[in-house]
Order: sequence, then C-alpha cells, then structure tokens
Amino acid sequence: TLIDKEAGSRVVIDVAGGNTVKEMWVKAGGLTKNIMHKNGGPWMAPWANRLLMTALKDGTDLKALLDDPDLKGLLTIDKETDKGVITRHGIVRKARWKLEGRGSDERGAYLTSSFDSADYPAIHKYFKEFKITITYRLKAGRLKMEINIRGSGKMGLAFHPGFAGQGRVVIPAAKRWENDDNLMPFPREPIPVDDSGFDFRSGSQNQ
Repeated sequence: TLIDKEAGSRVVIDVAGGNTVKEMWVKAGGLTKNIMHKNGGPWMAPWANRLLMTALKDGTDLKALLDDPDLKGLLTIDKETDKGVITRHGIVRKARWKLEGRGSDERGAYLTSSFDSADYPAIHKYFKEFKITITYRLKAGRLKMEINIRGSGKMGLAFHPGFAGQGRVVIPAAKRWENDDNLMPFPREPIPVDDSGFDFRSGSQNQ
C-alpha cells in the first residue's frame, strides 16, 4: 500500500496478483473514496486486447500455449471461432510479480515490481526474453507509473484501468487501432481519432 498523508490518498497494489492497482482512495467533495472499479487496473502482456491462438508467420504455433501446464490459470479464453480460440488480456495480469523495492523519497511513496519471462518457460519459449519493471509513485494525490522494458522478445504492454463513479478521462492518443467483430485488431496501421467518438485528448466525462 502506498500512502500520501498530505493529500489523504492511498493506493493498494496486488503484486502477487498481476501487479494490479486494486484500490485508489482520494479526497473529493469532502469525502475519501475509492475511485477504482472492482476489477482494478491490471497490466496486459505480452499482448493486449485479443489474440488468435494460431500459427504465426515465423512458424510459432500459439495453440500449444492453451495446453501448457506452466500457464494454467493465467490465460483467459474469450471465445472459440471457426479460425481458432481467441484469448484476451495477455498472461501477466494473473501472474505473480516480484517485489523489487518500496519506500519514499522527495518524489513521493513508491513501489517497484517486475515480471521476467524467464520465470515462465512457456512464455520465454514463445515470446522470447523480456523483463518488465514498473515503479508506482504516489504524490499530491496522483499516481504515476514509470515503466522499463528490457529484452529482445516479441511483446506489447498495456494498462487496463477501470474507474468507479463519475470523473473526467483524458487519453493523449492521436490514433487508434481498428477491431473486427471479435474485437481482434486488424493487421494494418492505426487511424487518426480526429472527428470520431474516440478522441479523448481534451477529456471525456465518465458516467
């Protein structure tokens, strides 16, 4: 748990459960409340969104991951299609991360944790070598994440927070990926968010 006494805020992080931000308590309107959804804010890697468990162009057959005992309980099946099984949200959001350190300094309270693909032979086999290190910092009622990724593996990383109640959401993204009916990203370049319902650069009210 990270505590900011001056701002009256605290953040609960489940390092053993995917390094997920479980709770974030802040002062608003004279009250202290948890602004996180019950699912918290998990991390998704080595892929985000959906992934079809099939053979890749380099010959890697991802179908074998579905039966690998090393990944039991870590994969989430989204649906089965005529092209194969689709999984979602990667592997690391249910995995045990390693606590690297915690404390406080002039930049606030902090907690550092990491995920190393070498700790999971199946992940290392199919996605090669990578290590994700994340430092959470809480100061002045704001939570920041410092992310470091090292290695030569094939991977992507995404943060998937859910918020409770009302608030203003700002996402400084100028482009977005398009998805098909199964929420699978199309294999093409992202498109601009201008003049669309996906432009959150100036903020959007969360109801």
